[in-house]
Amino acid sequence: TRVTLTIPVMDDLIDELDETFKLTVTSSASGVAIGSPDVTTILIKDDDDEILVRFEPDVYLVKEGVNSFANISLKATPTPGGDFTVTVRSFNGMAILGSDYLGEEFNVTFSAGNNMASFLIPIVDDDIFEMMEDFNLELFIPNSSFAQGVRPGSPDTALVTIMDEANLLVSIELPNYMEKENIDTFEVKITASVPASFDYNVTVTTIQGTAFAGEDFVPRTYEVVFPAGSTMEIITIEIVDDNVIEDILEIFTLQLSTTDEFSNKGIQIGPNFMSEVTVMDNDVQVKFGQTEVRVNEEDFFAAITVIAMGDLSQDFSVIVMAMNGTAIEDLDFTGNMWEILFSSSPSSTSSSSFTIPIISDSIPEETELFGLKIVLADSIVNRTTVGEPSRTTVIIQDPSSDNATVMGDPLFIVPIPSAFVENVKFKPASICYEIHGKSDKYFNLISDQCTSVNAHFTAGINATYLNMMTEIGIVADGTDGDCHKIKIDRKDCVATLDGDIVTTNARIGGISVRNNARRKRFSIRLPNCEPAKGLVLWIDCRVRMGENMLEFVIAYGDGLSSTSHGLLAQFWNIPVTISPYNGTYAGIPVSAEDGIYKVKVEYPLSEPRIFIAEWSHLRWDNKRKPCLYGGDSMGGPIFEAPGYDSVIEGKATDYIVDDLFSTDFRFEQYDGICLDSTPIPDSA
Repeated sequence: TRVTLTIPVMDDLIDELDETFKLTVTSSASGVAIGSPDVTTILIKDDDDEILVRFEPDVYLVKEGVNSFANISLKATPTPGGDFTVTVRSFNGMAILGSDYLGEEFNVTFSAGNNMASFLIPIVDDDIFEMMEDFNLELFIPNSSFAQGVRPGSPDTALVTIMDEANLLVSIELPNYMEKENIDTFEVKITASVPASFDYNVTVTTIQGTAFAGEDFVPRTYEVVFPAGSTMEIITIEIVDDNVIEDILEIFTLQLSTTDEFSNKGIQIGPNFMSEVTVMDNDVQVKFGQTEVRVNEEDFFAAITVIAMGDLSQDFSVIVMAMNGTAIEDLDFTGNMWEILFSSSPSSTSSSSFTIPIISDSIPEETELFGLKIVLADSIVNRTTVGEPSRTTVIIQDPSSDNATVMGDPLFIVPIPSAFVENVKFKPASICYEIHGKSDKYFNLISDQCTSVNAHFTAGINATYLNMMTEIGIVADGTDGDCHKIKIDRKDCVATLDGDIVTTNARIGGISVRNNARRKRFSIRLPNCEPAKGLVLWIDCRVRMGENMLEFVIAYGDGLSSTSHGLLAQFWNIPVTISPYNGTYAGIPVSAEDGIYKVKVEYPLSEPRIFIAEWSHLRWDNKRKPCLYGGDSMGGPIFEAPGYDSVIEGKATDYIVDDLFSTDFRFEQYDGICLDSTPIPDSA
């Protein structure tokens, strides 16, 4: 007889060795014998492999944004025959749980027959710009799954990198700024489109345009630090306030940039990376409307006009003072001081007129004149200057007399060596004076052993009463042993050297001529027998009162001898001493406290000469440098102060020469090569 037993075998997912168990036959009944074999071994053969779970893939790049998730995948090998669960845990890197992503632990279930499972990790979208941030994932096998034969495969870790989808753009807040000159400083905001999670720097640089570095603004490179979380930083731009009326808009530029270090971190310069700053002139300049006013005694009044230009947004007033000349207050005219009021105006130009009573008498007399000057009140001196003409002459003509006096605007500036300005509050200083000359005549400016400089004086085209310099001719001995000629012609603001036009720079025989077209200035250096020292002239082309003229002649250098002469050189590098003046000035008792000084010129070949001069903090060219103003229209005594000499030695007519390159006149000192040389053409 045969009996069959059924024994259940448990099927698991564990990959394990073959297993056995034994069955033994026993009987408790009597008379039953147990045969052989009474023991048998049952072999259970394992039909399972170990299940390995890994990340697939193990590197993830996800963009930060609205409804953004990292989709993480796991793979089981081989395909499981039953369900099981694994755990994935997150660990901070640069990305922080709660701030950059959500979820610390995730349970992932594999269903029977599926070898792939996935889950989502929410990515936090914030308003902060961040560099690439990452966090880590690690796989863990719960005990229940481990008992089923589930094991971690390789890789069992993954890296998730979060890329900020936003751009961080840094910009200058405004594309244009308009600031008044007198504000000293103003603020500029540098903005970031979003805050960053880290510190970074940008650079703002000032670049000059028509506004010049050092003259109109303080040049700087600003290192702007944005701390983490900041979206705006402020820099302070410094403006230089001057007292010069600008004839063009002054503009400079702010330029924004960053370094490769921060550019590589995602910091970008926005479209508004350059900004123009326009410096609006807040200065006011006042001047007379005419250089001279001609009246007949029988007109009874002289009409005087004062012009104001610039920022006229505030009320202000100036004083006009009379200065006796050959015409005397209360004998020839009435009054010595007038207050001129300018009301606020949106315009940049305004004028105000007043009248001066002229006294008519029955005495036949020569033409008489008196001067007028503008005086600034203390309250406006910081932003107001007196322009040219700063003085005007009232010429009173008797109907029975004739006067051919001609006025003009040739202006000279010569330095006074510092050694000769002892015990005086202003230092260094210059002498500023005018020589109006005569129409269509040539006058010598400088005459020295190796150099001679002449100027051609010409009547105005529109204002025929004006006399001005329109040409300057220079005869100079070169270090090459040759004679050279330089000509400056105001008609087209052109310089020639030995007949060739100088476009930028020209040099020959130790002589150099530089054409600064932007400033309309020629800078001329001459060896004058001493190349190591030399002599320098600045000659400016200008348009004043509608006339083209060579306005300024400014000289410096140590290369003039002590016996040099001419309208300009007789003051240069010779002993000049300054002392306080106490006496009558324009009919009023004054002293040095009023800015009036006595200037003593000790030219070695003549008697010492003393004249009276008035101190100003501005030179003819409106540079803020001290200058002593002296001389009337022909270099005579200032205000005809009694008992004092004229500014120049002799009379202006003593300096007349035959032509632009002639060296022969009363005080001639030139004795150089050009006296015996072949003539050189004076124009191209």
